[in-house]
Amino acid sequence: MKARFMRVIIFSMALVLFLCTSASAENKGDIKFDIQIGYGGVFKFNNMVPAIVEVENGGGNIAGELQAEIPNTDNMLTIYSVPVSISRGTTKKYQLDLPLTSYGNITFNLTKGKDVIYRQKAYISGGLSQNTYFIGILSDDFDSVNYFTDARQDSESVKLDEDNFPESIEEAQMFNAIVVNNFDTSKLDKKKYEILKEWVRRGGLLIIGTGPSYSKSLSAFKDGYITAKIGGIKKISTNALYSFVEKSSSAPLNIDILDMDIEGSIPLIKDGNNNIALRIGKGRGNIVVSLLDFGLKPISDWDGNKPFASNIIAAFPYQSNSNPNGKYGMGSYSLIGGLKIIPDIYYPNPMLYLLIFGTYIFLIGPVNYLVLKKKDRREFMWFTVPALSIVFAFVMYIAGSSTRMNKPIANIVSIMDLSNGGLNIESYAGIFTPYKGSIKVQAGDGMDIKPPIGISSGPGNYNISADKAVVDSKYIFASKTTAEFYKNKIWDMRVTGLDINIPKAEKVDCSVNYADGAFAGSVKNDTCFDFDESYIIGSNWYISTGSVKKGKTKEITSSPVDFNSPEDLVWSIYPVVKEYRMSAGRFDSKDIFKLKQASLASSLIQYIITSDKFKNIGMKFVALSRSQIEGSLIVNDNEIKKNETLMVISNVNATFKKGNEAEYPKGYLSPVSTTSNFKEYNPYDNSYMGKGDMEVDFKVDGNVSIKEVHVECTTSIKPSSNAGLKEYLWDNKTSSWEEKDLSAYNLSGQDISRYISGNVIKIRIVSANASANIKLPQIAVKGSAK
Repeated sequence: MKARFMRVIIFSMALVLFLCTSASAENKGDIKFDIQIGYGGVFKFNNMVPAIVEVENGGGNIAGELQAEIPNTDNMLTIYSVPVSISRGTTKKYQLDLPLTSYGNITFNLTKGKDVIYRQKAYISGGLSQNTYFIGILSDDFDSVNYFTDARQDSESVKLDEDNFPESIEEAQMFNAIVVNNFDTSKLDKKKYEILKEWVRRGGLLIIGTGPSYSKSLSAFKDGYITAKIGGIKKISTNALYSFVEKSSSAPLNIDILDMDIEGSIPLIKDGNNNIALRIGKGRGNIVVSLLDFGLKPISDWDGNKPFASNIIAAFPYQSNSNPNGKYGMGSYSLIGGLKIIPDIYYPNPMLYLLIFGTYIFLIGPVNYLVLKKKDRREFMWFTVPALSIVFAFVMYIAGSSTRMNKPIANIVSIMDLSNGGLNIESYAGIFTPYKGSIKVQAGDGMDIKPPIGISSGPGNYNISADKAVVDSKYIFASKTTAEFYKNKIWDMRVTGLDINIPKAEKVDCSVNYADGAFAGSVKNDTCFDFDESYIIGSNWYISTGSVKKGKTKEITSSPVDFNSPEDLVWSIYPVVKEYRMSAGRFDSKDIFKLKQASLASSLIQYIITSDKFKNIGMKFVALSRSQIEGSLIVNDNEIKKNETLMVISNVNATFKKGNEAEYPKGYLSPVSTTSNFKEYNPYDNSYMGKGDMEVDFKVDGNVSIKEVHVECTTSIKPSSNAGLKEYLWDNKTSSWEEKDLSAYNLSGQDISRYISGNVIKIRIVSANASANIKLPQIAVKGSAK
């Protein structure tokens, strides 16, 4: 019997060992990952980056998850996952969109149930900084147009096709320009085509080469997005391209161009009656349609093709390529600060509780004792003391009922950008829970969950060891995204992004005229939200336009108020915030609701001021609404209360005339082009830092005859000295840069024709000092209608 028992034990151990060995072999040897991060391994940090994982399954059927583990700011792990179902002997591709911020390792897991059956690390090596000018090229002959890669000193390019083209607007926004040449754009599916159009509207530069291959390049644009009358191909001999790149040649270029007229376009390059390149404005972005093929000779091997590409890109309004949070993370700081403020949560009144507690001590002590002593019933204290304690406990309970919270609550802030005829909503939720443990966050109808982008203070440690790693949160991408947050403390704030759907068309019509130092006009609110407060904000001034009910129009008559920084702006709009800051946190509790509303609003204004939404825009209309947006948030399967604040941003239709006179206030005119090799840029105050060389071009409306120009360049060096800083104006008579002191420089009389040509003024700032801080120049203009 004993020998039989031992044989059973040995057989069982051998069976377990065999099964473990077989599972190990199946899990590691029969599963393979092919991982590609970005576009051929190249991408820009601080964006949603596609990670394509091809899973080869040589083992059994797998139903589980594909996961990517990424460290967050607390050196804990966030998991991003998609459900997978892979049959034995098959290969499938999956895409995970990951918010990447730094170099390091990402661990990819394949799970089956709760078990990780395969794990592989991938090193992030191809990430580019936010300052890189990133170009995507759609071409069947990439090498022939690769000279666009060198269009700028800070540019990089990648090859795109119908398969790897961005599948979300968040991915697409890492590109500054997209070049299409000799590529059948009809290969882009409907979703990707709509992403391309939305990317342009939000500020992208789309450059399309046509010529003999026009039928391929324009094949997708048959929905009226580009309306054109197309003729045939014709040969021309031209020097216009040499003029465009500011080179001289006695031998003209012989090129094939497409005879085409595009509705709403203006010429970018022209030779007599022949258009060579046309430009079309679309929202904040632009489209260049070249009537020649970029990839055919003589352009493809022309020694001027790199400056040709460079000048096409430089011809368009300055686009900030920096991190929208700035070098010091001001945007992130402001947004997170705003999410922490819930005006509807009332704090306990400390004086009330002190009064109740003092009354309790007075009654339970001397009064209780003296009354019982007088009645000669001091033995009843065993009854009166507990009774008074119960009564006062009930009083405290009632007094604290307005501040008591026993359920989760979400503070939602949304920024609705209606600029240029579009509707772009950026939303975040700060979720607070009154208990410890894990929470599962889902969205009901009208919204969805998504990872937040760019609101963290910095990357985590990508090389954190596996034994120290703790999973802090998880996003599960499916038809409805789920976010899970673990190890929560009481009233911890957990932040997630939201995808909100507003089906109704929204519009704000704000029109003003500037004359004699004041604005006059009107604003019409054609949204479904009441505006509790609203403003017109310029680069260094603002005017208050008050509250505007939905469907109503309000007249505006106001003089601008100057400010020096985003903080100065919000302190001017909300003096209660400044009062609180200056009082070191001491504040009358009766005004706490007003203070919290003002603090939340000021945080949102600072956030948008330091983001790309306010880069060189002249002026914007900004409104705040506390109306509820449709949609629900669900925490642990229960719908929770939402506190919502909505900020609406829209363009301002501005004119600057009084009779025959025209006047542009300082800071309204934006640079039409900016080239810079400064490595550090701080959007918090729109300044460049350290050593570098910057050229800025301003263009005044061609219908204005310029009489006076005021130029203001604000520069500083610590310790106070302008050593190593030089400022220049372009002298049209000598065709050279002339050094000037532009801290407050006025042009008038003969200087107008000398320094301004075609209503364009060129400014240059050179810094050889690593401590320099240089703000983007500003100009004010006075003139008359031509």
